[in-house]
Amino acid sequence: MNTIKLYKFVDSRYGLWDLCERKIKISRLEDLNDPFELRAVRTPWPEINQIFEDLRIDFSKKYGLLCFCKDWRSQVLWAHYAENHQGLCFGFEICRDNVREVEYVELPNYDDPHFKTLIAIRDKQAKKIFDYLNKSKSYEERELRFREIIEQVIEENRKSAESDKEGLRLMEEDLITKSSRWKYESEYRFLTNLNQGFYDFTSDTNDDPNNIKLIEVIIGLNSSLSPDAVQNALGEKFEYVKIFKAGLHDEKFEMKRTQEN
Repeated sequence: MNTIKLYKFVDSRYGLWDLCERKIKISRLEDLNDPFELRAVRTPWPEINQIFEDLRIDFSKKYGLLCFCKDWRSQVLWAHYAENHQGLCFGFEICRDNVREVEYVELPNYDDPHFKTLIAIRDKQAKKIFDYLNKSKSYEERELRFREIIEQVIEENRKSAESDKEGLRLMEEDLITKSSRWKYESEYRFLTNLNQGFYDFTSDTNDDPNNIKLIEVIIGLNSSLSPDAVQNALGEKFEYVKIFKAGLHDEKFEMKRTQEN
């Protein structure tokens, strides 16, 4: 099984609990700190945006994320996601096929074949609508008829996006697109069903692609947790997990670590 090593920062309150329970929390879309999550596709057309907003709401009721990063050494990530260096960082071995690397872009986009199809439908319908409305007798009649037809087109487009797996694919693509201002995170994402809100990690060494295998724990620079406390939380089944203590690098603006077991 082709695997990748990725890291997850946790605060001190839940770090030991995660280790004791062998679980990590699944992030819900409404709890993420970027208001543009699943809104990286934006257009000037409100009716098209509304289709995607409806899909986003449905998607967020069923799916959540496990968010990882490629590098544990960033002092910024420790400060933001590990309670100002008081928390922990977990290192996991994950099947590469299960995670998607986030793409960081400068501007929102709609460069997607299905999305372009929706816009083409909208434009084609709009031309027919205006051709018809130009024959209408009064402004009021045109306005009323326009609203009726637009509502019908929106509903047809929404059904098109939701009728197969196209809506889910669009959401998944949107999910790995973020503003370049978040590039420092070097983020990878694991899409999963919400279930009970937690994902079990494992000590197994089999080739189950759904396994997330814990392989190391790094204790934050300002953490009061001892290596023994971490080891006790891990228990005998996880004795192979390496425990480190974070410190300041002597030659770079980044963290270093020393092995404690």
